[in-house]
Amino acid sequence: MELELCPFCGRQAIRMQHPGLPEDKANNIREDALMGLWYVGCPEIKLEDNKCEVHPAACWYARLSDAEKEWNTRS
Repeated sequence: MELELCPFCGRQAIRMQHPGLPEDKANNIREDALMGLWYVGCPEIKLEDNKCEVHPAACWYARLSDAEKEWNTRS
């Protein structure tokens, strides 16, 4: 699916899959927590030039298609 541009900075949106969190037995967080969830949004999250002050994104989704749809139909 083609993604809409960021409405604030005009950059092409990105897709990113969550790598998971490090295991934290003290707080009962499993090593694979969040692993595999999908993010679609402004690439500002991966850049450090801060050209987009808003850096909008869809939430993390289990299916990439859901994240893409949320990004492209946001209001």
